[in-house]
Amino acid sequence: MRAFPLHYGKRMTGLFKILAGVAIILVLPQILDGYWLFVVSLALIYFIAAWGYNLLMGTAGVPSFAQAGLFAAGAYICALLMRELDWPFFGALVAAVLGTGIVAGSLGYPALRIGGIYLAIATAGLHLVIEFGIRTAPMAGAVVGLSVPRASLFGMAIKGDTAQFYLIASIALLVIILSINLLNSRTGRALKALRDSEIATEAMGISVARLRTLAFVLSGLYAGLAGALVGQLLSVLSAEQFTFNLGLFFFAIMVIGGFGSFWGTLVAAFVLVLIPEVFASLKEYQIYVYGMAVILILMFLPGGLGSIPSRVKDAVRKRREKTGTMAGLETA
Repeated sequence: MRAFPLHYGKRMTGLFKILAGVAIILVLPQILDGYWLFVVSLALIYFIAAWGYNLLMGTAGVPSFAQAGLFAAGAYICALLMRELDWPFFGALVAAVLGTGIVAGSLGYPALRIGGIYLAIATAGLHLVIEFGIRTAPMAGAVVGLSVPRASLFGMAIKGDTAQFYLIASIALLVIILSINLLNSRTGRALKALRDSEIATEAMGISVARLRTLAFVLSGLYAGLAGALVGQLLSVLSAEQFTFNLGLFFFAIMVIGGFGSFWGTLVAAFVLVLIPEVFASLKEYQIYVYGMAVILILMFLPGGLGSIPSRVKDAVRKRREKTGTMAGLETA
């Protein structure tokens, strides 16, 4: 009997995962109340933004502290287009994604001139510029905040925790599918090579300049998408939601999940969002809790949560090898 080809098995596995994701999206509103659907939606949004950050800093190895600023830019671009120009949500969403991608891509050129800590400082400066604009521009709501119009689909407003969850979770599932394909593509492998060695990347005939710019653009696309979604979830935007602490939160998700680890980033986003909800007394100390978590992960689990499966496999393999060796000695 002829076996199925390997690529057929991989496709079936991928299809099964997609169907499992759809099933989870459909089931969760049946078992969670509105508040917890809100929390899950927020975790998915933070995952999208943090994964874009991880793609830039963890996968490509390019330092940046602009992700929270780009996240804010996406939120305000989408909200202002809907509010001031009466754009439909999905049109404003695309514009926000492309707009933040262009802004992030503009960092690609200075990234060729500077690097390391200097590039990190430059990107932090971009965040501060965006935050200052949000705080001072009357159109952005300045002190009072900016109310965000409700999204609609086929003339029906998407409102309520369940409807918003379906919107955000569906887009997050699409992001997961596209991101996995990206990581397994030639571009994804090139980004990993850039992190490991720029010289080796150049030797393979790959332009480091283009890769760095692409990494910035991708991080901006993810941040813009997440920002547009968070505007819908929160319904009101203010500068206090996009401070530098939010950038540190994204950094914590990346470190705890594991540099370059896709599934680790997803798990870490949920863990860090759920901790303040489960332990309500820690909410005012959450930035310190996140900082301590980062330190402990770097000390005892450098690969982050994403490295746990491989560590378990290695431990099991070593145990089996040791057992086999002992059995061989006893037989001899």
